[in-house]
Formats: sequence, C-alpha cells, structure tokens
Amino acid sequence: VESCPQSTLEQDGVCYDCDSNCLECSGDLKTCTQCSPELLLDQNRCVSECSQGFTTTSDSPKECVQCSEICKDCETTLTNCTSCHSEKFFFENDCLDSCPSGYLG
Repeated sequence: VESCPQSTLEQDGVCYDCDSNCLECSGDLKTCTQCSPELLLDQNRCVSECSQGFTTTSDSPKECVQCSEICKDCETTLTNCTSCHSEKFFFENDCLDSCPSGYLG
C-alpha cells in the first residue's frame, strides 16, 4: 500500500480504520493523534471533555493539557485552579500552602 487515506492506519500492507472518534491515529487503531471536530484530544483518546487535572487553553483549544502540579483541576489556563490537592488551600483560583492572613481554612 502506497499510503492510506485519512482515518486509517497501514498495518502489514493493509489500511485499517482508526477508532471511530479518531480523525488520525498512530501506532495502533485506538491511539488518536487528531480527533473529529467536535471532540478533544486527551492523552491520545478523543473525548467530549477533558479528564480531571486537564484543560484546554487558547494555545491548544482542541487538546487537553495537564494542569499545573499545584492544581487538582484548572480551567482556561494551566495555573487557573478550580480545585486543589487535599494538602493545599484554595484561595482566589490558586492553591496555597496556608491560608492568607485573616482567613481560616
């Protein structure tokens, strides 16, 4: 096979269809490298929303990118936290080691 059409992968000279959600795949049929327009690429899978700890950004609007390690979850940017790991305190979209002066945690 010279080259396979989009949404297929060549294996042993035969073109096979990628997973139905993949626009393109690589390595195996379920490892997506590009998704259908309505889906997001999340760790080589095509999904309708990012998994916990991942978000889309303006730099990667169609791909889920891992939040900063300080955030348990984030949105819009990697450091705009929406929740924190249990040992941190959530304050104004940030995760702090302790509560600011005048606040209780």
